[in-house]
Parts: sequence; C-alpha cells; structure tokens
Amino acid sequence: MNRREVWAALRQGLAGLLSPGEIRLAPGESRRTPSSGDRGRRGERAEQAACEHLRRQGYKILCRDRSNAVGELDIVALEGQTVVFAEVRSRGPGASVPARGTLTPAKRRTLARAAELFLRQHHMANRACRVDLLAVELRAGEQGLAVEHLKSIIDVHGR
Repeated sequence: MNRREVWAALRQGLAGLLSPGEIRLAPGESRRTPSSGDRGRRGERAEQAACEHLRRQGYKILCRDRSNAVGELDIVALEGQTVVFAEVRSRGPGASVPARGTLTPAKRRTLARAAELFLRQHHMANRACRVDLLAVELRAGEQGLAVEHLKSIIDVHGR
C-alpha cells in the first residue's frame, strides 16, 4: 500500500469522527428505508426523540438507520471517545408491553453482531464501544413522549 492509499484509508476510517456529518457508507452497507404507515411514523418520531435526547446528553450522532449484512443499527453516536450503538424501541399509548420489554435475546445477539461488523467496516475495531437501549413511550394526545435511556445492555466484545 503506497502513502496515498494509507492516507485515504485513514481518512475514511476517521470520517465523521474529526468533522461534523455522517460517516460514509462502507462497502456492503446501506441506509435503511423508513417503514410506511402509522408504525413507520411512530418509529421515525421515536428515533428523532432518541437523537434529541442523546444530543442533550452531549453525544455526537455519527449516523442513523444503517443496515449491513448482519442487521440494522438505529443510531451510532459518540460519547467522548466511546462508540455507542443506540437501539430505539417504541410503544404507543395503551401498549400491553413497555418499549423496554420488547428487546428479545435474538435481537440482542443480532445487534451485537451488526455493531461488531460496523466497527470492522469503519476501521474502528479497537475503539471502546457499547450498546444502549432508548425506550420511547409515546403518550396519547398532546402529552408528548418519554425517553428512558438504558446504558450497556449488551457487551459488544463478549466481555
């Protein structure tokens, strides 16, 4: 690898970390297309509320709605130097199960694998990271919503 290629690979790996904006798509990665209908609108509203919550807490949003060969990632952010994969779960008014109770063991495993692949694709495999859950409860009428932030719900590196 010549000097120019090394610098290009380094710039790509640091994209979004040194300058504002989204991390570029890696080969094999795509942007998830939003769902339509009431469920899609609820999900988009919940993700927007989760992003606003994270920004208020000092996180830097790197990208949203990413899909790779393993699964989907709702929000990828930085808290200091730690890469945070934020899974957003939402429930509307009157739901029988709260949003925080909808994350199955299979979804946890998929999230861990998708996060690990994302780190490798973006040359961040040696960075500290974690997976958080943002449970968004949408309330009836004009009562708004509530965001519950649960940190480190999965250990991405299996420790």
